[in-house]
Amino acid sequence: MKTVLTKTTYLEMRAPRQTDSSPPADARSAGFRVENWHPLEVARYRWLYNSVGGDWNWGDRNRMAEHELAAILADPLVEVHVLHVDGEPAGFAELDRRQPNEVELAYFGLFPAFIGRGLGKAF
Repeated sequence: MKTVLTKTTYLEMRAPRQTDSSPPADARSAGFRVENWHPLEVARYRWLYNSVGGDWNWGDRNRMAEHELAAILADPLVEVHVLHVDGEPAGFAELDRRQPNEVELAYFGLFPAFIGRGLGKAF
């Protein structure tokens, strides 16, 4: 079996950012919309996860047992927000609020066709 080295990077934000977070003009005109997908079934989540993370070798949620992932997704303190552009899913962000006084951005990314369009800045 081939081994792939994985590097995980964490960012801690201690204060709100001081920059403009409004969507770029082309995103606003393209029907930029974010939806909270809760409840979310495992198969649909894995489709999002693999669509965004496949090219980046994301794998930990694929190795997780289905019942474990289902329990995480069912938790009201875990939110999966899906970016839509012109009604089409374009990316997702997963927020984990299970630790008191913390919000972890567990996963964040765009589908390959939407990378490079400035959509991640506002999303």
